[in-house]
Parts: sequence; C-alpha cells; structure tokens
Amino acid sequence: MKGVRLALIAVAILAALVVRPSGTTAGAGVTLPITGFSVGSWFDHTSPAVSGLYSDNSTTMTRHDGGTGYSYNGHAGLDYPTSQQGYSVMAAASGIVEFVGLQDPQDRTKGFGFYVRLWHSGSSYSTLYGHMQQQGVVTQGQHVSRGQVLGYSGNTGQSTGPHLHFGVYTTQTGWTPIDPYGWSGGGSDPWSADRGYLWSTNPPSYPTVCSFDANGYEDMAAGADGEGVSGTTEAGAVEEMSGTSDGLKATSPSDDFLWSQSATGEGASESYDHFGYAVACGDFNGDGRDDLAVGAPLEDVGNDTDAGLVNVIYGSAGGLNTSDDQELRQDALGGAFEAGDQMGSALGACDFSGDAKDDLAVGAPAEDVNTVANAGAINVIYGSSPHLSGAQQWCQGYNGMADGYEAGDRLGNAFAACRW
Repeated sequence: MKGVRLALIAVAILAALVVRPSGTTAGAGVTLPITGFSVGSWFDHTSPAVSGLYSDNSTTMTRHDGGTGYSYNGHAGLDYPTSQQGYSVMAAASGIVEFVGLQDPQDRTKGFGFYVRLWHSGSSYSTLYGHMQQQGVVTQGQHVSRGQVLGYSGNTGQSTGPHLHFGVYTTQTGWTPIDPYGWSGGGSDPWSADRGYLWSTNPPSYPTVCSFDANGYEDMAAGADGEGVSGTTEAGAVEEMSGTSDGLKATSPSDDFLWSQSATGEGASESYDHFGYAVACGDFNGDGRDDLAVGAPLEDVGNDTDAGLVNVIYGSAGGLNTSDDQELRQDALGGAFEAGDQMGSALGACDFSGDAKDDLAVGAPAEDVNTVANAGAINVIYGSSPHLSGAQQWCQGYNGMADGYEAGDRLGNAFAACRW
C-alpha cells in the first residue's frame, strides 16, 4: 500500500445550487445588484440626464421583455423597490470603490443619499448603488469582486420609500448614464450614449458561485478520493454535475462527468493517490468562467512517495476543458517536493490580491520546515491569465506569520479562504 493512507474519504461539495436563467455573454457584463426584487422604475431614454424629478411618473417605454414599463422624467437608472430596508446590495461586477458616502454630507435627504460607486476598468464603465443605509461596508480604493456585499438597501437621499437605485455610467467619474438593458423600443435609441445590452445573461441573473461554463447556472464538483479507477484502488475521482433550470442533472454525458487524473491529461490514475481529497472552485484566469482545482495529496512525485500535487482544470464555454489544464508541484512553486509532504490536502480559492482573479491556497500539512518534521506549510499561487502563476510559501515564524514552526503542527491541514 502506498504511504500512510489518509483516514478521511472526502466528499466536498463546491457550490450551493441556485436555479438561474440561461443565455449568457460569458465573462462580461453585469449581474443583478440585489436579489428578490423587480424593477419598479426604468431608465428614461428621452432625457435621463435632465432633472425632472418626480414631475412625471407615466413615461412609457418598451421593456427588454416586450412589456411596458414606466419611468419618471430624468430617471438615469433602475429602481428596485424593497418595501423594507436592510437587504444586501452586491457589486454587479468586479472593480474598485471610487466613492462611498453621502452625496451631500450636510443633508442626507438630497440626491442619492448614501451611495457607493465602482469603477470597472476592464469594461470602461462605472456602476452606482444609491439610497443605501448610512453604514460603511466597503471603503474608497478597495478592490471588490462581483457579488461582494457593498452595503444595505435603505431610504436615504431624495427617496419616496425604501429602494435601491442602480445606475451605470460611461466613465470613471463622469455622469453620463447608460441603460444596461440598451434599447428595444423600435427604431433608433433616443439616448445615443447607450452601449446596448450590458447584463452578463439574458434575462439578467445573480452572480454565480461556481459555474464552469458561465451559462447562468451553478455547477457542482464532488470529490470521491477513494474511487477506484480502471482497476486501481483509491486512485480518486471528482464528479462534475451541471446546473440547469430544473436543478442538477446527470441524464446525459454533457450533464455529468467523472474526472480522474488520467482524464485531465496530466499524469495517470494510480492506486492510493487520493485525487479529489480536496477541491476548490475559482476564476483563476479572470475569463468569467470558474476553474476547478483538485488535490491529490498522496501522489508520488518522481521517487518521492506521497509528495502530493494539484491539478487545475480550466473552465470554457463548454464547461471544464483539459486543453489548457495545469499541474502544480512544489518544485514549480519556489520550493521542493519531498516524500510525505502531502501537498494538496487542503485547498481554498479567494482573490487575495484584489485584481479580480481568484488565487489558490494549497496546504502541505506534512511539510518539514528545516529539520522540523510535519511543521506544515501553505503555498499561495496567484491568479493570472492564462494560468495561475507566481507563488508564496507560508510557514509559522516566517514572513511575519505568528508563532513558530514546531514538529507536528501540520499547518495547512485545513483552512478557509474568504473575506472577513
């Protein structure tokens, strides 16, 4: 039997299933800034930059779905009535916080009241979230990711009731508004600044947690590290299932796939590798589609038993695809692989550097530090296009990390990667 077998046969579920509409422009566009509420007042395409506040609430427009919507004159965005305050307001796309605070610090009843504005440099537009509760959740200059909570819906500013105002603007700091739905009223758009349909899906959807093809539905990956593959014992595998309008499906080859190391094209399935002991999902190359990292902590590397490694399978329009996959070993991350390190025992994905690409943290709990056995280490590989690249190694007592390394500490045996 290869090495010391891990006691746990892990089954890791990567994403809470959320039913989403289909149709997408993958990797681009904005997602809904608030969940559970519909638009009450639409964008005024005739004079959105002219202040005619509340003088006319019967301007008729053709909605994106062909129905009729209403907007008051001068309305430069979309209003989502919430009836109550305190609902989470989410970033519609990754970006930088340009402003957070009251539009008029002397009078919280004016304009947008307390609002947040984000700049999305990759798309060359900014988004605004107005009439929020006056409490800081994000700060100016902060990098935020799509779906990150910016604050909470409120009733500040020139508002007749609790709601969220969502606006999109053509520049980083200017005030020329555009309608994220574009124009569908027949003929030419009366508002020439519009850029067409800006939502990431049609109809718009909420930000996804784990979608390998960015089609608007959550997908799931489950590790089965004790799975026998092609006559092996406990080589390990990962079950991928696709989200649909009816939930998870496994009724056709396109809905369900069993990944093994052999299937990735990087390495081969071998007994007791325990591929799938840990899994993590994140958009590592920033293309808008999530990618899958899979740990095989008892993989032999060269002649070193149980050194461990990580396979990364990248998302594509058709889902996970091996044409551009990646194998991560400690020798490629600025360290050295050694027998018994068990790299890949724990994985976590989060945007540590704030560049709108997820980074990958990899635990090697049986790593020896100097001559101290099983002190443990964490490798962090940073998101980049087209692949993860650049790495740091963290050990207790190094680079300012608290405490000191000691025999049997097993740093990196488990961790959470998230925003605090």
